[in-house]
Amino acid sequence: MSGFRNREEALFERFRTRLVRDLKLPDDEYSRWDAISHVHGLIIEFKCRDKKYKREYEDFLIEKDKYDSLMVVAQDFGYRPLYVNEHQGDVWVYALDLLSEPEWKVIPCNAHTHFNQMGERKADKEVGFLKWSQAQRFYKEFI
Repeated sequence: MSGFRNREEALFERFRTRLVRDLKLPDDEYSRWDAISHVHGLIIEFKCRDKKYKREYEDFLIEKDKYDSLMVVAQDFGYRPLYVNEHQGDVWVYALDLLSEPEWKVIPCNAHTHFNQMGERKADKEVGFLKWSQAQRFYKEFI
C-alpha cells in the first residue's frame, strides 16, 4: 500500500473520530468519493499532498471529472460535497457547493498517484485550482 493511501486512511480516521462520527467508507472500493455522512449530509473526497506539492502548484488541484462526479453524487443525495486536502499535516476543507466552479484547463499531470505508480507516466488532464484562501475550514497539524 502506498504512503498516500496510508495518509488518506489516517485523514479519514481523524475526521471520523474528531469531527464526523458517522463517517463511512463507500461499499465500492472504486467509488468516485471517499466517505459519506448521512447524519451531517456530506460526500467527501480526501486528497493528501506531499511536501513538494506547493512548489509544483500554487493552489489545490482538482480534476474536472472528480469535481463533476462529486457534484452529481452530492446533488443525488441532497448532501454537501467536500474536497478535503491534507498537506504536511495541515488540512484545508472546501465546500464545493459554496464556491464558484473553477476555471478548467488541460495540463500534464501524473497519470496515477497511487498503487506505487506516481510519476511513472504523464497524461493530460482537465483540472482546476482551488485557492488556499477558499477553504472553509483549516486544521493546523490535524494529522
